[in-house]
Amino acid sequence: MGAVRSMTGYGRGEARAGRVGVTVEVKTVNHRFLDLSIKLPRESGSLEALVQRKVREAITRGRVELTVRREVDGGTTEVIADAALFNTILAAVEGLLGPHVPEARTLALSHALSQPGVLSTRAADVGEEDDEAALRGALTAALQALTVMREVEGQALLDDLNTNLDTIERHVAAIRDVVGDLRDRAMRRISDRVRALVGDVVDPARIAQEAALLAEKADVAEELTRLASHTSQLRGMLAQGEAVGRRVEFLLQEMGRETNTIGSKTVDAAVSRDVVEIKALLERLREQAANVE
Repeated sequence: MGAVRSMTGYGRGEARAGRVGVTVEVKTVNHRFLDLSIKLPRESGSLEALVQRKVREAITRGRVELTVRREVDGGTTEVIADAALFNTILAAVEGLLGPHVPEARTLALSHALSQPGVLSTRAADVGEEDDEAALRGALTAALQALTVMREVEGQALLDDLNTNLDTIERHVAAIRDVVGDLRDRAMRRISDRVRALVGDVVDPARIAQEAALLAEKADVAEELTRLASHTSQLRGMLAQGEAVGRRVEFLLQEMGRETNTIGSKTVDAAVSRDVVEIKALLERLREQAANVE
């Protein structure tokens, strides 16, 4: 059984392999789906697929911003020249300047040499295996720290969700108590109104028939049953943990529909007050569920 996780969190991890040191920072916030933003140093570009896979294994929903920083200690540095890129830029600049600028060659050379990627440096004798090992270690540590934080916040969310569900169940029970004797109260109300108009000459059968029709129109037993069932299902989902956020949102929509129907079918003031309270609680639950993974 997994734990409920908040979509909000932060994690940081560091690791070293050989002379390579890597720091990974990952931050997550609310989002309906999984949205990744990964920033890698150029030297680690080939490992982006690895990073994406590891993040998707750890996170199912939320906006994820992940940054990787890489450092190499000591050793020698080698300069790398991209001759093809240099020649392409040089030819393009000379072609633009042409015969109009006497010093075109000198300007083109200066411009081409200053462009990113034409000349670059890298640490010598650093193997790809060191880069991958350091990145794996830092990424694992960052995702573990993130998960711990998200689960701590998720537990606080779960407590609030269950507290609000407890209150909803009390309001549902109160509505059941009020509508339980609906037919008897309808008969008394109709009888009192008829007697006020025509005196004591009242047909009991007619009053019973009118009361039955009124009670049938205002019957909310099915809606109350479904509302209670949805509440129970919601508790079960939350107890299971794991990624339940979107299913929770769906159940809350269904609970809202049942509550609206109860409110439209009953005119009792006490029931109306309970319906208003349930709607307020459902809105609070929606806000909380929006941060559940």
